[in-house]
Amino acid sequence: MDYRIKAFKEKFESAQELLGGESSRDIVSIKFRAGCANHHEYSEYFDYLNHDLMLKVTPANGKFQGNASLIADNNNNKIIAVEHETGLEILFVVGSIASLISLIPTAINGWRFLKDRFFNRSNRFSNGSKSDIEVRSFNEKNILIEQPIINIENYIFNLGHKKVTKLFEENNKLKVEIISLRKRLNEIKIPKRKKLRHR
Repeated sequence: MDYRIKAFKEKFESAQELLGGESSRDIVSIKFRAGCANHHEYSEYFDYLNHDLMLKVTPANGKFQGNASLIADNNNNKIIAVEHETGLEILFVVGSIASLISLIPTAINGWRFLKDRFFNRSNRFSNGSKSDIEVRSFNEKNILIEQPIINIENYIFNLGHKKVTKLFEENNKLKVEIISLRKRLNEIKIPKRKKLRHR
């Protein structure tokens, strides 16, 4: 196993320990490469998340190849943000619908807001012909998949939509099974007990 794959495996395993999920294959990494980032930018970013957006930001220990912070909302939905010189990385559990529809977009928009407002960086996170965003994950064969993303909002929306659709399908299947079970129970004839005579 080469060093790069080993480093990703360690990172995803560390994330899974903090975020949950059944295995490290449930973890997804979004890496933003829209220009370099420095310590001052990250400090401003985490202060903004904590004080302005009222998210809880605490240090995250693990093999993240950079300073990592655990970001949580009031409902304890969690993601991990990792500081890299080449840009922000966000790690999350793909099955967490609440994180997909609220926490991740909030963290992304916070990074975009600071880049645009305070650091005069052009915003290329969601538009343009060249992608500055990569999505990384391990497939069922433990092969690292790296995919450039042009529009991060569409990507997050599609992930959330697929997960919600799957939950609805599972819910409908469960309802059908419950109806079938009730029908079978109603068809079972329980023999009446004979009354015992007291002597």
